Amino acid sequence: MAEVRHSASVVDFAQWRSAARHFLAAGIAPDALVWNDGASSSLFDAGPSPTPGQPVTPLRTAAVSATLLDMMRLASNHDAADRWALFYRILWRWTRGERCCASAADVDGARLHQLTREVRHEVCHVMSFVRFRERSAPEGDPRYVAWIEPAYPVLREVADHFARRMGRISWMIASPRESVFGDGTRVVFGPGQQKLGAQTDPNEALWAVYYRSTFNPGRLNVDLMRGHMPERFWKNLPEAPQIEALVSATGLGTLRPTRR
Repeated sequence: MAEVRHSASVVDFAQWRSAARHFLAAGIAPDALVWNDGASSSLFDAGPSPTPGQPVTPLRTAAVSATLLDMMRLASNHDAADRWALFYRILWRWTRGERCCASAADVDGARLHQLTREVRHEVCHVMSFVRFRERSAPEGDPRYVAWIEPAYPVLREVADHFARRMGRISWMIASPRESVFGDGTRVVFGPGQQKLGAQTDPNEALWAVYYRSTFNPGRLNVDLMRGHMPERFWKNLPEAPQIEALVSATGLGTLRPTRR
């Protein structure tokens, strides 16, 4: 194993790409690197850069698959501690002709597919479980606000979806780690926020009636429902208080608390 002589601290995929180009150009092998989460005074924490006259492995010029890069970008939203090292190891292998590294049948490829799949599932959850509440006109913009607590910071992945859905109406989605605002002309990302205060929305009574009327006891499967609608989202769903009563009324099961 190569001696670890270099490290880098990165906060996002763009920083990782910059650092990865630097290390690839210098011919730094994956096992000579340590990747860390978080900002530091310098992107490259330690380790000497190539000096004049020192032999340097030239940058590999093989084009990286756009699909592979997009998988890495999406998986970078995951909080797995090994993700940056995994990406670099795959990139290193790819530029040396090991295209199997992107396959789910490969050890590294399987890990990348797993992280990507888990983030995609969270993206789908956010798109499904965001519930906007309308604010009164005197409160000004944004007109509609929502609070959600996803497992990973994926609001950048869903922003276009909500921008199309909301049209020219102003809106905001807030979460503990990030927030996004749109008004039909722009989408702006911001830092995380504290949980929004209680919002009163007269339309929620209509939504409750709609939810009750579309509940179909004949298709009830409690375990499947939990799989598609994880309980960690229920506390922020206006329809959640009705779920237990509706399920109990069917006589087909109860919603006993699950271990978290």
